Amino acid sequence: TPTLVDGVLFVSGTDGFDNAVDAVVGQEIWRFELGGHLSSTPVVAEDLVFVARQVNRTGRFCALNKKTGTLVWESNKFGPVWVAPVYRNGMLFFGNKRGDMFGVRASSGETVWSYYTMKDTPLEDKSTDVSPSHGWPPGVYSNPAMDDEKVYVGSWSGFYFALDQQTGALAWRTATTGIGEGGRPDSAAPLLHKNHLYVQKKGTHIAAIHKDSGDIVWEWKAPPGFLQNGSIAAHGDRIYGSVVRGVTLLPYHATIVAFKDVENGGDQVWEYDGGGGLTAPVITDDSVIFGSSADMFMTGLDANSGRLIWRTFTGGVMLENVPTIYGPRAYAHFRNGWVLAVE
Repeated sequence: TPTLVDGVLFVSGTDGFDNAVDAVVGQEIWRFELGGHLSSTPVVAEDLVFVARQVNRTGRFCALNKKTGTLVWESNKFGPVWVAPVYRNGMLFFGNKRGDMFGVRASSGETVWSYYTMKDTPLEDKSTDVSPSHGWPPGVYSNPAMDDEKVYVGSWSGFYFALDQQTGALAWRTATTGIGEGGRPDSAAPLLHKNHLYVQKKGTHIAAIHKDSGDIVWEWKAPPGFLQNGSIAAHGDRIYGSVVRGVTLLPYHATIVAFKDVENGGDQVWEYDGGGGLTAPVITDDSVIFGSSADMFMTGLDANSGRLIWRTFTGGVMLENVPTIYGPRAYAHFRNGWVLAVE
């Protein structure tokens, strides 16, 4: 997903480069080569751009000067990092493909704490001395969420976790699938909205976990044959999810679904067939905007009714990323390598 700060779009890609692009005209300002696939969203804080590379056992985590793209610090001690960090009060929080979760000083890359997400499970002592792949060791494949005190994350251990931001101490963990089954939770990022963490469960459900207790208080099951692996979006009293069927070749069949949030009962409000899937929607005051892993279109819907407002051909699909909204434009990065700005 692109990150837009002060009129500059920061984009990472599978070409191995992190790019800074003028958001008005699309002209490249600088680029920095990390030399491997960049799966995570660049994160900007303290006038630095943080970006991660995931290659085999090592990986590379870099802090770049926001204006020039020059390297400020780098580290390979975090291993291969698939996800984007979140930032708060001088700290970065992120996980790696081995299942470790870190709290790191943004200014220096110093590790303040780490937590192994297989801790206190039957698989804790299983050797992780292997080249990380998608599934084992039980990696962290979704971006974290946070509030003022805790950081929330899921891993392929089959749990979601609430960790203290200062110490990494475990506040609670909640199992959403069998230990060691893998893929659950996957790349659907947890979303904190009001008092609940909205998460993927078993690849087939959207569930709400109370942020203080860790209790699952609501869930919705996708129709038979559908996969739920897109992040949830929320705005006001609504949440929005996406499901997809037949994720092997185009075109698939994908659906956006709107619900009342848990505080308002969790009932389904509307659904729209024709977008989303492995990519999630983003929400403005009155519209739902999304690309699709199921077809080559970007779409805008009325947030209240699900009515189609516009649909634009993009020439490529979106997988596990979302559009970025900035002013009157939506910026989106597609699998064909293009970044588009759509009015």
